[in-house]
Amino acid sequence: MDLPTLNLVGPGRLGRSLARLWSDAGLVRIGAVLGRD
Repeated sequence: MDLPTLNLVGPGRLGRSLARLWSDAGLVRIGAVLGRD
């Protein structure tokens, strides 16, 4: 099964936390992160 790709633009703390949890759970694949930090 091919996982959906999640691209984060300006993720902030909540977005980064959720992306990490979803990725660790095997629900999504992180494609790209674009932010100023």
